Amino acid sequence: MIDPSFEESNLLDKAISAAIDGDAVLFLGAGVGQYSKDVNGDTLPTGSQLCSEMSDKMGLDNVEQDLPRIAQYFRRKEGAFGLLNLLKSRLDVQSVESEFADFLELRWKRVYTTNYDNSIEWVRKNSKSFTIGEEPRGINKGDCVHFNGFVDQLTLENLDDSVILTDWNYAKSSLYDSTWAHFFRNDILSSSYTIFLGYSMRDLDIARIISLSNSKLKDRIIIIVSPKTSEIDIEVLSEYGVVFNTGAEHALKRVRYAKKKHSKIEKPYIYSSLTKSEIPDSLQNGLDASRIIYDQLVYGIIPHNQILSGDGSVGAVNVFFRRKIIDGAAEQAIKGEIDSILLIGNVATGKTYGTIQLEKDFLERNYKVYRAINSRNLKQDITVANSNESRSVFIFENYQDFIDEIEYLVKQNSSNHIIILTARTAVHELYEQKIEGILGTRHTVCDLERLSINEIADLDPMLNHAGLWSELAGWRSDRRIGYVQNSLGASLPRLLLKIVRSKEVKERVLSEIEPLLNDQEVSRFFACSLIINVLQFDFWINDWLVFFNASEIKKALKQYESVVSHFVNLSTSSVTLRSSLLANELIESIIDDRLTVEALRIVFEGASKNSSHDEEMGRLRVKLMMYSQVTRFFDDDPKYNTRKREALKSYYISIRDTKDTVNRSDYWLQYGIMLSIHGDIYNADDVEQAVIAFQNAFQREKARSRPNLVRVDNYYARFQLKKAIASSGRDESFELFMQGSQKLMSQVFDEETRHYPFKVGRLYSEIASMHYNGWNEEQKKRFLGRCKDLLKLGEKRLAERAQKDVEFLVMDLTKLIGNLELGEPVMPESH
Repeated sequence: MIDPSFEESNLLDKAISAAIDGDAVLFLGAGVGQYSKDVNGDTLPTGSQLCSEMSDKMGLDNVEQDLPRIAQYFRRKEGAFGLLNLLKSRLDVQSVESEFADFLELRWKRVYTTNYDNSIEWVRKNSKSFTIGEEPRGINKGDCVHFNGFVDQLTLENLDDSVILTDWNYAKSSLYDSTWAHFFRNDILSSSYTIFLGYSMRDLDIARIISLSNSKLKDRIIIIVSPKTSEIDIEVLSEYGVVFNTGAEHALKRVRYAKKKHSKIEKPYIYSSLTKSEIPDSLQNGLDASRIIYDQLVYGIIPHNQILSGDGSVGAVNVFFRRKIIDGAAEQAIKGEIDSILLIGNVATGKTYGTIQLEKDFLERNYKVYRAINSRNLKQDITVANSNESRSVFIFENYQDFIDEIEYLVKQNSSNHIIILTARTAVHELYEQKIEGILGTRHTVCDLERLSINEIADLDPMLNHAGLWSELAGWRSDRRIGYVQNSLGASLPRLLLKIVRSKEVKERVLSEIEPLLNDQEVSRFFACSLIINVLQFDFWINDWLVFFNASEIKKALKQYESVVSHFVNLSTSSVTLRSSLLANELIESIIDDRLTVEALRIVFEGASKNSSHDEEMGRLRVKLMMYSQVTRFFDDDPKYNTRKREALKSYYISIRDTKDTVNRSDYWLQYGIMLSIHGDIYNADDVEQAVIAFQNAFQREKARSRPNLVRVDNYYARFQLKKAIASSGRDESFELFMQGSQKLMSQVFDEETRHYPFKVGRLYSEIASMHYNGWNEEQKKRFLGRCKDLLKLGEKRLAERAQKDVEFLVMDLTKLIGNLELGEPVMPESH
C-alpha cells in the first residue's frame, strides 16, 4: 500500500463522513473480492482468477483470453448447469471481513456494483437489490444495483438473460442505453461524493455515463485503485475524478477514524425543482444596448440580470419595457388584495418577460422569489421554501404542467406566499375552471394579447436603436406606433414575427447557423434542441445524455458555441433552453423536414426509454405523441399540406414500435387525428389508415380499467363529418353526417369534454355547401333540426361563460340556418 498524503486522507474522510450522513454513493468493482469468502472459505475471484478457474476446469493451459470470451466457451463446453454451478459456488458469500463490513454498513445513498456476488447483501440485510433488467420503480435510499447480474437471482432458466458475463451477453447489453444510466448519473450529480472502490473503469459504459463531468463534479468523484495501477491508467482515470493509488485497504481503515471525528454538518438545502432568485451584485461593463435588444427580440434572450439589478437601461437606452397591466396586478398583491396573478397570452406575448417584471418588483420589496423548473422534487422543495416565515413568491410558467404541485402549495394555507402563473390562452381555456377552483377568488388575470398605446410607444425607440424597423425605419415614430396598433392589431407576437421574418434578420440568422446545419452530427443535436426549446423543457447535462452521447454534445457546445448559445443556456452542469419565437420559425420553415422527423424520433425514443422513472421525460413523451404539439414543427402553409402529411405520417410510423407505444390508445388516437386533418379524404389509403387508427384507439381505450371513450368518439365524429363532405353519394353523405352529429350531441352535455364538439360543429356549414341542395326534403329537414339543436346548446354554453370557439359556432350556425330557411346559397365560413 502506498502511503497516502494528508490531502488524500482528508478528502477521503470527508467522503466517508458524507456517507455517514447518507449523502454519498458507493461503486464497487471486483478488486474488493479479497475481503469476502465463499462457502469453501476461499476469497472471491477477480475477473482474471475466474478466467483461470474456468480454463482449469476445461483442461486448458496458458489461455490468454478475457473473461467474456472464456465464459462463452465455458458455457458451450460445460453447459448452463456447469456455468451456474461455478458461479454459485464461487460467488455465494459466507463471510465478510469486519473492516469491509463496516465500510458497507455506512449510510450510502445507494450502492452500485459490476460484481455478481452477494457480499453487499450479506452485510446490508435490510437493503433491496436490483439488476438492470428491472425498472427502478420502488428503489429507496440504501438499496443496491447490480449492473452485470446478481448471483442470488440466477437460475437455469434465466442464466443467459440475467448475467452479463459471456461475449453474447456483452454484445446484446448496454448499460449506457438503459434507464439505470440516467438514474446513476442523477445520483452522482445530487450527492456530495461518489467513491469507486476496486474498480478500474475499463468498462466503457461506466466511463461514458460520467464522461460529461465538469471540474466541480470531478472533485466529488474519488477513484481508489491498486498501488500496482500503471501511470497511464491513472492519467486516464483522472479524466473522471480524483485518483488515489492507495488501494482499498486504506479506505477501509479510514472508516473508524472518520467515524470518531465525524460531526453532522447541516448543509443548506439544495433545491432541485425550484430556483431561488437573487438580485445580482454587479453587472458586466461595456454592454451593447443594440445587441441586447436584438438578442431578446430575435432570439428571446431576455436580459434577466440587467432587469433585476438596474432600471432596465444601458446608458440612456431602455432595453426593457414594463407592462402596465402587470404593474397594476403587482400593486394589488403587495397591498394584500390578491394572492395569485395569472399571465395569459399566446406564443411570444411576453409571459416570461412579465414574470421577470414581477420578480424584480417583489425582490425589491424583500420577498423570497422561487421559480419552478421541473416537477421531479417540486413538492419537497415547496415544503422547504414555504417553511420559513419570509414572504415568498412562487412562479410557475406553463402552470398546466404543475397543477398538482400548485394545489399542494395552496393547501399549505400560508398567508405569506403569492403565486404567479403563466399559460397560453388556448391552454388556459381548458384548465380555467380547474385552476380557479384551486386558487379561489383572490386572483387576477392579466391578458397580454394586446399592447397598450404606451407600451408600443416604449417599444418604438428600442426597435429603432437596434435597427429592427426594416422598411419602416424611415417613418416617423407616431406613424410606426399607429402601424403596430392598427395594422398589427397591437399584437406583440405579430410584431416579433415581422422582425424575424424580415429579409435582413433571416439572412443574418441563416449565415450564423449554416455551418452548424452542414455538420450532420451536430445538426441533429441542434434540431433536437429547437424541438425541446419549443416544448419548453429545461434539462441538466445528464438529461441530454438520454438523447446523445457525450462527444456529440461536447462538439456542439464547443465548436459551435457562439451559435448554439443563442438557443440554449450553457453552464457547468446544465444545458437549458431558451424559449423563443425564432426557434419555432426555424424548425418550421428552415430546418429540413427529414431532419425534423429524425430529431423528433430521437427525442421521443430517449424520453420513452426513461419515462418510467422520470416524470419530466414522461411529460415530454406525452407531448411528442400529441398531434397538436407535433404539427407545429412543420410548415403550416396550405400549399405544403402534402409534404407536411407525409412528414407527419413518417414520424408517427417511426415511433410506433418504441417501447409500448403501439399498445397505447393515445398513440392511435393522435395518429387518427393527424390523418383526419391532413389526410386526403378522397384518397382510399388515407381513409383506410384513419379508420384503422380510430378503431385501434377505441379498442385499446376500451380495454383499460377506466376508459375515456368520449375523446375517441369525438375525434372519430369529426372524421365522419369530413368523410361526409368528401362523399359523392347523396344518401351516404347524409348517413355519415347523422352518425357523426349523433356522437357530438351525445357528448355535448359531458362536463369534462363538452368544449370538443363545438370545435367540430363548424363543419356543418361545409357539409351544407357540398350536399344540402342534393338531399331530399326529409333529409334537409333533419339536417336543419340538428343545426338548431346544436345552436341551442351553443347559446346555453355562451350564457355560462365566454368562449371563442363557441362564439364562432353560434355565429356560423345562425348564419347557416338563416340561409337555409331563406333558400340562399351556403358558403363555408373561415376564421
